[in-house]
Amino acid sequence: MRKFLIIFSYALSALLIAYVMLDKTPERKRLQAPPDFSFLTMQGEAHRLSEYKGKPVLLHFWATWCQPCVFEFPQLIKTAKDNPELVVLAVSVDNKKSAIEKFLKPLEVPANFYIIHDRERKISYDLFRSMNYPETILIGCDFKMQGKVIGVAEDWPGTAKDLLNDCTGQTTD
Repeated sequence: MRKFLIIFSYALSALLIAYVMLDKTPERKRLQAPPDFSFLTMQGEAHRLSEYKGKPVLLHFWATWCQPCVFEFPQLIKTAKDNPELVVLAVSVDNKKSAIEKFLKPLEVPANFYIIHDRERKISYDLFRSMNYPETILIGCDFKMQGKVIGVAEDWPGTAKDLLNDCTGQTTD
C-alpha cells in the first residue's frame, strides 16, 4: 500500500507540473481585447485607447530610471517615425513628471508617439499588471492583444512590420 501511495504521489505531481507547463491561459488572453482606458498625454490632450481601433498599437510601459528602457527608447522613436500608421503609447511609471520632461527634452518624438504619465500605475499595474520594465503589449488592428514583449525587444522594426502586415493581411518572408 505504501508503494502505491508513493507512485500515486509522483504521478499526481507529474500531472500537476504538466498542467502548469501546458496551461494555455496566456494564449487565451492574448487574443482578447485590451481593457479600454482614458489617458492624458504629457501635453494635456485627453484620449482613449479605443480611439486607435483599426491601427496597430505598441502599449509600452517604461521609466526614466530603468536603464534597459532608456537604452531602447530611441529605437522605439525611430520605429514610430518610420511607420506613421503605427501608434506608440509610452506609459511612464516615473514618480515625477519633471524626470520624464528632462529625459524627453533632447528627443524628437513623432506625432504618433504619445507619452503618458502613470505615476499611480492605474494603467500599467491596475489594468495590465505590468511590473517589469520595459514591457510592451502588442495590439493589432482588430483591437486584440497579439502578444507581449517583456524586456528590451531585439527587433522593434520587425515587430512593427509584423503588426502592420497583420493589418493589411500580408505575410513576412
